[in-house]
Order: sequence, then C-alpha cells, then structure tokens
Amino acid sequence: MPRKKETIVDVVTETKAVEAKPTTKQTSNSKTSKTNKNESPSLPTSTETIISTKTAKPTPKAKKEALPKPKTITRTELIQEVARAINEHMEITYRDAEEIVNEIINSMINALKAGDEVEIRGFGSFRIRTRNARNGRNPKNGALVEVPSKSVVYFKQGKDLKQLLLKSN
Repeated sequence: MPRKKETIVDVVTETKAVEAKPTTKQTSNSKTSKTNKNESPSLPTSTETIISTKTAKPTPKAKKEALPKPKTITRTELIQEVARAINEHMEITYRDAEEIVNEIINSMINALKAGDEVEIRGFGSFRIRTRNARNGRNPKNGALVEVPSKSVVYFKQGKDLKQLLLKSN
C-alpha cells in the first residue's frame, strides 16, 4: 500500500518522535536488543501514529434534514371532500359534487382568460401577470436564446390564510 505524501515537517516530527523512544528489534533467536545510536531511525510503519502539523480535514457539514414532501390534493380528492362536506347538510351524489367542483374551476379559468382577477375572500386572489421577453442561455451549449414574453397565473394569499399558516408553524 503506498504511503501518503509527507512534508518535511512531517518527516522531522516523526524522526524526533522515533528518537525520543527506544526501539527494539527482534532477532532470529527471539531476543530483544536496543538499537545502536549509529543506526538511522526507521520510518514509522502503518501501525505507528504519524504526527503532523497539518490541520485536520474539516468535518463534513451535517446534512439538512429533508422536510417531508407535502401531500398533494388531487381533483378527485377535492371532489370527495366536497361531497363529504355537503353530505353533512343535505344528500348529494358524487356526480353532483364533481359537477360543482368542475364548474368552479372552469369559471375561474374563464375569468382569468378574459383578463379578470379571481378573488376568494380569506383565501386569496388569482390574476394574470405578463413576463417580458428576455435573453436566456441554453444550458447545454451556452448559446444565447431569446425567451418570448408570456402570461403566468399569479396567486396572492389572503390575510386569513396567511395568519392561519403562520399559526400552524
């Protein structure tokens, strides 16, 4: 196994550490004898501690705890929730609840297409924002790419929703 690269400071420190303690050699007769002072001190083996003045490697940063992925409510789950909530007050079928949810969503989409703002008090408001055209870069080759202007839906949470979310944290 190759040894790690050593600096002059490492070698000098190792030599001083080896000279400071007496070493023993084993002969074929299994007798121990002290080394002569004329012999050069041996370099430490892999089992000996290597003293170094280098700074230790920084410890790896603790990984941030990943937040659990929030549950996504699908259209089907929303329809089931509406059916359950309305069934507490009056009898309604799943098909009727589906029509109610679809009509609400479609009327919101139509209003946004017409350029209107959709506001649900306590929940928030939806409106269309226009993003200007800009120059971008292709991430594969770095080429300049022209990004056209486009319209995006913007949601601003309502005061009641904001306070509710702040209390839950």
